Amino acid sequence: VTVSAYVLAADGGIEHQVVRIPVAAPLSRDGHAEPEVRREMMLLGAAKARREALTLRDRGDFGGASAVLGTMAETLAAAPPMVREAMAEQIDDLRALSAKMGSADFTLADAKYAAQRAYNASRGKRAYEAKLSRVRRKRT
Repeated sequence: VTVSAYVLAADGGIEHQVVRIPVAAPLSRDGHAEPEVRREMMLLGAAKARREALTLRDRGDFGGASAVLGTMAETLAAAPPMVREAMAEQIDDLRALSAKMGSADFTLADAKYAAQRAYNASRGKRAYEAKLSRVRRKRT
């Protein structure tokens, strides 16, 4: 991929710059799963599960909502190790929300929290995730 553009220089002038980014695709039968792409897809799946759980909760189906969140947590937990480690906080959070939903102890604040996490993941707002997370993990 090549991008050619005129940009403002530090001295206030305009200069032409060309940026080249090499893109490669494996042509093997099995293909190659890029961990970062897989992680992003899983974050979007978690966001979808949170939205679906909120919809089920609004309909009074706390059991169904709990199942949706629990199933997504287990899906993330079954991911390859590199992806699973990056998703550990998400897994813990989904399990906690599932437990609260299952016991019908899911408050309006929990609903707002789940909706904001779903929004952040859908919009790629990674910086907000660390601030918003209720699950505090020990740093190693």
